[in-house]
Amino acid sequence: MPKLKQPVLGILATAITIVVSLGFIKLFTYRTFADWVGYCLMCIIPIALIIAITWEGGKYPASVGALRQPAKGIALLVIALLVGVVAGVAIIAFVGGKITPPAPMANMYDIFVIDMSFLLIVMFGGWPFTSMIKNRVVAAVPLLLATYIVGYGLFRVFFNFEFMQGAPVYVPALDPHGLSNAFVAIGFATAALCGMFVLINFDLWPLTKSASLMRQPTLGIVWTLIALVFGVIATYIGYSVLEIDVVVFLVRASVAFIFGTIVVQNMLQGSLFAKFNQPLKGILNNFACVVIGGALCTMYGFLAPAIHGKLAVGPPTYELELWMATALLGVTFPFFTIVGHFELWPLARPEAAPVANSVQPERTMAAKSGS
Repeated sequence: MPKLKQPVLGILATAITIVVSLGFIKLFTYRTFADWVGYCLMCIIPIALIIAITWEGGKYPASVGALRQPAKGIALLVIALLVGVVAGVAIIAFVGGKITPPAPMANMYDIFVIDMSFLLIVMFGGWPFTSMIKNRVVAAVPLLLATYIVGYGLFRVFFNFEFMQGAPVYVPALDPHGLSNAFVAIGFATAALCGMFVLINFDLWPLTKSASLMRQPTLGIVWTLIALVFGVIATYIGYSVLEIDVVVFLVRASVAFIFGTIVVQNMLQGSLFAKFNQPLKGILNNFACVVIGGALCTMYGFLAPAIHGKLAVGPPTYELELWMATALLGVTFPFFTIVGHFELWPLARPEAAPVANSVQPERTMAAKSGS
C-alpha cells in the first residue's frame, strides 16, 4: 500500500469508518438500535477519552503501550469494552431502576456523562487526580469515577422528565424532577461542549499567550467558563432568536458541529490548515467543522430511511432526529475512537501517523498541565 499522508489519509479513514458504522447499524432493527446500540457504545467513550488523553494515546499501561499494531489496538479495545460493560450495567442498576431496555433517564444520563468526561478529562486535564497520583493507570480509576459522580449530581439538579408523563417509558421514580426540561438541559450541555471544541480549533489561542492561564486548575476553570458562555449565547440564538425546536437545534447544530470537529481534529489530525497561524487557522478550522459536520449530518438523515425505513420527523417522537444523533455520536464517534486506538492502522504505519486522539495532545495543554 502506498504511504498515505494527511489529509488524504484521514479522509480515507473517515470514509471507511462511516461505511462500517452504517453497515453495523444496518445489522439491527430500529427498536434494538434505538434502545440498546447507542447506549452500549456511548458507555465506552469516557474510558476512550482517558486512553486518548490521560494515557497519552495508549502509552499506558506500559505493557500495552509497548505493543505494536494491531496488538496494541486490540488490547486497548478490550480495556474499553470491559470498562464500558461495567459502566453500562452500573447505569442501568443505579440510575435506570434496573429496567431494560434502558429507560430515557438512563439514556440521558449516559449521554450527559460524556459531557462530564470532556470537562474533567480534557478541559481539566484529569486534575487533580493526575497531579496527586503519578501512576496514570491508577489515576484513571478515580478520574473515571468522578465523571460519573459529578455527572450524577448535576443530572439530579438540572434534568426533569415530567414532559414525558403519560408515555409508557416514563417512570416517575426515576425522574430527578430537576430544574429544566431534560432536552433543554442536554441541549445546553452539548452546546457548551461545542464551545470547548471551538477553542480546541484555535489551539487554545489566545489562552496560550499566558503561561499562568495554561496551568491547572486555572485553565480548566477559564475554559469551562468560556464554554458555558458559548452555550448560553448559542442556545439563546437557537431557541429564542431563530426559534428552532430544542431537539432539532441539538442535532442539526450542536451534534453536527461536534461530529465535524471530531473528523477535522481526530481523523484528519488537524491537517487541513496546519500551515496557517492563529487566529486565522482557528477560524478556518471552525468553518470546516460547520461545513463537514453539517454535510455529514444531512447525509445520515438522507440515508436513515434506507437503513431503518421511514422515521417520524419532529415532535413528539423525534424519531429521525434521535436516530441521527445516535448514529453520529452514539455509533460513529465510538468507532472513530477505536480507529484511534489502532493509530489508523493498517492505512498508516503507526510511527508515521500520530495517534488519532479524541483531542490531540498537541492541541491542548490541558492533559500535560494537569500532570
